[in-house]
Amino acid sequence: MARRKIDVLIIARPDHSYQIYKALSAQKELSFLYVTFGLFPRWLSFLRLPKLRYVDGNALILKWFTILHTLYFKLHWTKRFDEKKCFERSIRNLAKRYEPRIIHYWPDYCDETVHELKKAFPDVITLAEMYMPNPVTIIDDMKRVYAEHGLAFRNDFLEGYASVVGSRFNDADYIMVASKYVEETMKVTFPDKKYLVTSYGIQRSPYYRFSLKETPVKKFAYSGVISLEKGVDVICDYFSEHPEFELHLYGKMSESQKDLFSKYSSFQNLVFHGPVSREELFSAFQHMDVGIHPSRFDAYSLAVGEEIGAGLPVIVSDKTGNAFDIRENGWGTVFELNNLNSLDLAIDRVQEYYSDYQKAIDASVHASHLSYGEQIIQLYHKLV
Repeated sequence: MARRKIDVLIIARPDHSYQIYKALSAQKELSFLYVTFGLFPRWLSFLRLPKLRYVDGNALILKWFTILHTLYFKLHWTKRFDEKKCFERSIRNLAKRYEPRIIHYWPDYCDETVHELKKAFPDVITLAEMYMPNPVTIIDDMKRVYAEHGLAFRNDFLEGYASVVGSRFNDADYIMVASKYVEETMKVTFPDKKYLVTSYGIQRSPYYRFSLKETPVKKFAYSGVISLEKGVDVICDYFSEHPEFELHLYGKMSESQKDLFSKYSSFQNLVFHGPVSREELFSAFQHMDVGIHPSRFDAYSLAVGEEIGAGLPVIVSDKTGNAFDIRENGWGTVFELNNLNSLDLAIDRVQEYYSDYQKAIDASVHASHLSYGEQIIQLYHKLV
């Protein structure tokens, strides 16, 4: 059977890769196939289920993998689900059916299949997506943080990933990352690889309205998991000693760390709102002054992008991938996670330059720019 020649083969998780699919579907110059799971064919849209996402043509949905993935991760009905092994089995015939010019892939799922394709087609250009910082650079720091809080560190995912990351990206001509921070961490293991950086950008809130605030900066908002990994202990410690400010936290608390964070609920200026819907979150941002994200490792926080898109100047740690874009565009300021005085200085800066940050955000929100998917397509064109 003759292989079908295509320009781009995407083998991916259905997160931001879906944006690439939509952008590819809107153009006609590049032929492509999108291989993923957890999405649904367009003809099922009559169900009108708001959380479902649909594909039309040029997409291969791994149905059996989708079922097993849902049973294991969402419903916890099945055990011993080897995600990578199952995914590789589901796509083993791709090497026989397609001849791509570019393969954009998530190596945690399919590095073996890509290895076979690379052997079959040595001239194919391979782009390996890294959606988080290099785990090799994270583990020692997290062990120290856990020890400081009297907790035993155990993270099977990070430790397991650190043991295999050195082999997962061997066949990559380029490593795709969302931030310079991720690039720096990956260079620890792959100093000689070529890197392509494309950030996810900001998402404009449906409630966005520009108005310069004249009131003092007082209300700070954090959105995400309440955990040591996200550095929430850093801001809880800080704001518990600064009752002149309010810290509002939106998100689920880590189950294994509830005892650690429950002690902060006694402070009146620290408000734990728990998990909320996106609509509730965007609505809440209207009443906040600053977004704050102190993550100890974050490739590119979508929560920070949402805060900026809602008009909030932000403070982020230097381990948060958005830091470069925030400095570059004047959307807020960055503090050094391991410098006790740095957060204090960052809060002083955000108060001093608050209106400048607001104006810069408004300019960015109204500027015409390529979407994330369009940027990736532009990159594909340059490569082929």
